[in-house]
Amino acid sequence: MFRAHGKLHDHPVGQLQYGLTNLASHRRTADSHFLHRARAQADRVIERRHDLRGAWFFPYPFDFKHQVHTGLTYKAPWYSGMAQGEALSLFSQLAGYAGVPAAHRARYRAAADGAFASLLLANEGDRRPWVVARDGQHQLWIHEYPIDKRAPRTTRTTASCSRS
Repeated sequence: MFRAHGKLHDHPVGQLQYGLTNLASHRRTADSHFLHRARAQADRVIERRHDLRGAWFFPYPFDFKHQVHTGLTYKAPWYSGMAQGEALSLFSQLAGYAGVPAAHRARYRAAADGAFASLLLANEGDRRPWVVARDGQHQLWIHEYPIDKRAPRTTRTTASCSRS
């Protein structure tokens, strides 16, 4: 949870990272409480998703003024490439985890597919939301804070995606 404007809000990255930490702890200890917590965080994020443009986006339900990039304010709901990637990681791990019942693994697989789809929707035109930008060489760049339609001009480090 994140406190903004005197109120607690869901914070997708924090919740997903907590889920990933608990899943890792379950793998090390086999303590069922850790798996329960991991799944609870995944389920919370899934329930609050926005199904947009054929993909699942995980919203930040509060306005946020960026402290480093002064002058930027994100109006709720806003989306982050970091949240999308963290969601893909947690959901895909739960989808393949033997400790999760098969019916629930299918649900997490659908969630992973929805999160992955969001990483294929580049900033084409004025279509929103988006969390990746495509550069001149058709590489996708994941934006933690999507603000600018332009992708980086350099290709020193690229993150390209393909669907299998």
